[in-house]
Amino acid sequence: KAALPSLCMKLRPEIESGAFKREDVAVSFGKILRGKAPHPYSDAASFFQYTYPTDAIKIALSAVLNRVWGRGGDGVLLVYSGFGGGKTHLLTAIYYYLKEGEKARGTPIWDAVGGTPPPQTRVCGVDGVDLDPWSTPLWDWLGKCLDGSDLVKDYVRERRPPPAEVLRELFSHVKEPVVLLIDELGEYFRQIYANPRREEQEKASYFEGVIGFFRSLYEAMRERDVLVVSVPDESAPYDDKVKERLRMLVEVLRRVGRQIVPVTRVDEVYGIVKRRIFE
Repeated sequence: KAALPSLCMKLRPEIESGAFKREDVAVSFGKILRGKAPHPYSDAASFFQYTYPTDAIKIALSAVLNRVWGRGGDGVLLVYSGFGGGKTHLLTAIYYYLKEGEKARGTPIWDAVGGTPPPQTRVCGVDGVDLDPWSTPLWDWLGKCLDGSDLVKDYVRERRPPPAEVLRELFSHVKEPVVLLIDELGEYFRQIYANPRREEQEKASYFEGVIGFFRSLYEAMRERDVLVVSVPDESAPYDDKVKERLRMLVEVLRRVGRQIVPVTRVDEVYGIVKRRIFE
């Protein structure tokens, strides 16, 4: 008789030892960018070993790779989900793959994108939780990442968005394709309204400036540049003013890009849990 296949699976060491903590699966994008995330988010090799390629990750990563290789595709990806919906994990997959894609070799992530290596790319990531919008506008972050702070310093000081022609010059500082990864934009918007020292009219004007910035940003992007933005869905715990501004931004980005909702299928849950818990 043919032998039955073994159904034994070995637990990962941190699971078996009881060292696994809740925060190990709720890591902020900011900690990943700063190199302060816990294992397995702490480095690209570990992240790829532990990550199951959901359909959303496959779609987003493939779209980004096609774009940066010059094969066309959408320049804007809008990742739209609720808390715990997988948007930060998706952004992390893109971030690590573009920075250290070779470390995905031999993992399901590598296979999911057909073994496509990343080209030389300038990757700029930001977590909206970590930015004070009144002292650090998004165009300040962009200027620093693209080696062009002098170009935007006046706009930063005056808290008004630079026009598309200034942003085009900013992009021209970088020869390789640029990939912009923005997480927790809802928190960035919340902080605009949360400042008690600002008048309501000033807050509304600043919101208009931020939305105008995204319009100009898209106009300035080149054929191989990509913008990936995570936006919370309607279940997010924000007040009506913040939600209304988020809806306005979603409409702007939806017109020029592609929306990805990282809904996990039931059959994907098994793969995610198995990949995370067992070796």
